[in-house]
Amino acid sequence: MTGTFMDGMLNRMKISFLLLSCMFFMSCPILAAVIDSSNNETAIYPELPQRAASSIGFVPEGWKLEKELRDDLNGDGIMDLVVLLRKLQEPDLLKKTATAEFDSFDTKPRILAAALGSPAESGFTLVMQNHTLIPLHDSPVMSDPFSKLTLKRGVMKITLESWASMGSWYSSNITFTFRYRDNCFKLIGYDRYELHRGSGREVETSINFQTGRKNVSSGLADKKHRIKSSRFQRSPLSCIEKVGEGFAFEAP
Repeated sequence: MTGTFMDGMLNRMKISFLLLSCMFFMSCPILAAVIDSSNNETAIYPELPQRAASSIGFVPEGWKLEKELRDDLNGDGIMDLVVLLRKLQEPDLLKKTATAEFDSFDTKPRILAAALGSPAESGFTLVMQNHTLIPLHDSPVMSDPFSKLTLKRGVMKITLESWASMGSWYSSNITFTFRYRDNCFKLIGYDRYELHRGSGREVETSINFQTGRKNVSSGLADKKHRIKSSRFQRSPLSCIEKVGEGFAFEAP
């Protein structure tokens, strides 16, 4: 038997063992690492145009407009634009696995962008392009990290979701709240909900960076929760570029 065939057999045996461990012990933190061990690439993100007549003008070749929202971001009475773009072609991050059931999960990257409308109605000017806040979908046993994007009364909210089909009892979602100020999207709020699906224990955290207040509610899903309020030392509000990857963000 060739080395390639033997390598494939060994990989199948490793993954089969991990899957069985997950089912019986619900603990497989190294599963994704084994599956992705042959991949050392990073996603490639194009630079968006500085100006465009409409949302379509900001979509690079090989990408699609996944979501478009309009609202007044800077209080000048003119409709502005927030768009979510997603790569249309084959993923830059190729997931090579030894089991066919893991070959179809979508790893294509996203770009979050915002543009201000012109007073002369001559189009939009790009003010933000971000590809770090929404993580890549890089594990076949995890849900797509992106859950929701909303824009209302000048406030932009991005919700991320973490749900594992195996390997963890925990599920969670995080909502980042931004407002456009001083030429950047400032992080003004952070909300996190976490559930242990085995015990039913919930923890809800809500942080207001403008007031320096933090509320934490915890307890079983069908019981009265304990609420703890505290204050923290306020710092200058962070721009979206400083937040980094959403799941890696360290809240106070």
